[in-house]
Amino acid sequence: MKTLHLKVENNLYGTLLAMLKELPDEKIKIIEHKQEKNNLYKAEDIMKYAGKITSFTKIKDPVKWQREIRSEWDRE
Repeated sequence: MKTLHLKVENNLYGTLLAMLKELPDEKIKIIEHKQEKNNLYKAEDIMKYAGKITSFTKIKDPVKWQREIRSEWDRE
């Protein structure tokens, strides 16, 4: 099996992908890599921060805290 990389215009992408998907699954494997618009921001796995973020640990009642924060928008 060989690998083919293509760079296509946005308006042709859907049509080309639809054509490729018509080929038999055992003969072709489609691997999509979505190009990021801005390389300054990269996706992060947020699970690597699980248990390490302690920003809101001192809040005893999160629902009450949120209501207090949002109360500035109340029209009572």
